[in-house]
Amino acid sequence: MTMEKPLEALRRRARQLAEKRPGYGELLAFYVNVRQAQMASRASVRIDPAALEKRLRDRPAQADVALLGKADFPVDVAASRELFHALCRIGRTANPHLALQAEKADAYFKAHPDELKPCLTGATDAQASAQAAADPGLAPQVLAFLIRNSTRPSLEASSAKLSTAIDLETWRQCHCPVCGGPPGLNLLRGEGGKRYSLCSNCGCQWRIDRLSCAICGNREQGQLNYFHAEGEAACRIDLCDRCHHYVKTIDERILETCDPELEDLATPHLDLLAAERGFTRAAPNPWTGGR
Repeated sequence: MTMEKPLEALRRRARQLAEKRPGYGELLAFYVNVRQAQMASRASVRIDPAALEKRLRDRPAQADVALLGKADFPVDVAASRELFHALCRIGRTANPHLALQAEKADAYFKAHPDELKPCLTGATDAQASAQAAADPGLAPQVLAFLIRNSTRPSLEASSAKLSTAIDLETWRQCHCPVCGGPPGLNLLRGEGGKRYSLCSNCGCQWRIDRLSCAICGNREQGQLNYFHAEGEAACRIDLCDRCHHYVKTIDERILETCDPELEDLATPHLDLLAAERGFTRAAPNPWTGGR
């Protein structure tokens, strides 16, 4: 499948959602622009196979432990650097706060290119990103957002290769088998609605039991609940009374085309309802200020 086809589907779905919920139109359009840049970058990402093989040789031996730690992923620095500046240019068309921050980041790291590499190769270290932001007067949250999305194609490319060493249908743990990250979203697909968790860090998808909490593994049915808004059966909130976390679940069977993060961005009202009930996301959404 060419890049244009999934991009066209993404744009079409974003327009549908924006027509239904006009208040989210600006954010959805921004997301599509970022994903377009990431798709283009992914085609140029080069991950050294030897680097992945070394990390696999050094991985823990336990069967239920992830292959790599989040900080162990190899990153194509050249591709990530180019994408970083492309995202800064896209950011200039966003809301005034992000536009100003994106302009600052673009100018600063063009003038100090050596300072960007440590941020990219240590993208999962929030403290490092915050320290890097302090000198040029950048908002740490904005810099972390730019770095995360700049390195995402590298993480996805590495994860896709590493996940071939795992049986994703039988993993059934509450953390990603590749990097150990928590689920960002759950997905229902296929006959009977098999449930999969989508890693909030590297994008790996693995099978998880339907009748359990995706975060803590709780199987007490009296402690597991869900809700969805009227007329929005494709997206629901799964709640666990034991760990007090929630995970948004996207039913791919109902949607003609599905980009899980796009569907997530278009339903922040569900997050607000969950928060009002006292539940939190295990993996905060970086697109909506951490909610």
